[in-house]
Amino acid sequence: MDWAGFVSPSVVIVDAERVLAESMAVALEASLGVGTVRVVTTASSCHEAIAEKSVDLAILSCAIGNANPFEVCAVLAPQTNVVVVPRDQELDGALVRTLESGGLGVVSPDIGVPELIRTVQAALRGEACVPRGLLGEVLRLLVQRRRTDREVLDRYSRLTARERQTLLQMARGLSNEQIAADLVVSTSTVRSHAQHVLDKLEVHSRSEAITIAIEHQLVDPRTGDVHP
Repeated sequence: MDWAGFVSPSVVIVDAERVLAESMAVALEASLGVGTVRVVTTASSCHEAIAEKSVDLAILSCAIGNANPFEVCAVLAPQTNVVVVPRDQELDGALVRTLESGGLGVVSPDIGVPELIRTVQAALRGEACVPRGLLGEVLRLLVQRRRTDREVLDRYSRLTARERQTLLQMARGLSNEQIAADLVVSTSTVRSHAQHVLDKLEVHSRSEAITIAIEHQLVDPRTGDVHP
C-alpha cells in the first residue's frame, strides 16, 4: 500500500511498556499494511534502529526510561517524521515541546484505533498532528513561552561574563571548589558570583537557575557554550 509516496513505509515505536507498543504495532500493521513496524524499549535502541535502516516515522512514548523524549525528538526530527505520545503530562504542553523540538505533534495515549490510523497517515505525509480542540490553546502557550523567553533573556543580560561562566559550571554539576579551581578564583568569590546569578535571574536556588538556563538554551553543559 502506498501512503503519500511511501511504498511500504517503516515505523519505529519507542516505548518502555512493550505490551502497549506491540498493541499499537499490531493495529498499524493490520490497518495500514505498512512494510515494517519495529518496537524498541529504549531511546538508544531507537537511535540504533534509525541508523541501520531508513525509518519514515518514529512514535516516541514519554515512557522511555530516563531519556527525555523531546531531546530524542530533536535528534531524530531532521531525518525522520516524529510524533510523541505523552503519558503523565498535559497534552497541550507536550505538544508545544514536541513542535519546538522539530516533531510533527502528539498522539493522545487514549486515542482510538481509527484516529490513530488517521494520525499516522498524516504523519507519514509530514503533516502536523494536533489533537482536536488544542490549536487555540497551543497558540496561547507559544505566545506565553515567547514572552517568558524575552523576560528570561532580559534578566540573563544582567549577568557579567564571569557570572555566566559560573552559571555554566553550576549546570555542569561542579562544586564551588571545582569552579574556583577552573576559574582561578577563591571559593568565596564563586559563592558571591553564584548569589549574584540567583539574584539577577530572580530565582531562589541553584537548581532553579540551572533549569532556566538549560531550558532557555542560555548554557549548554555538554558543549560549554554560553549565550552571549
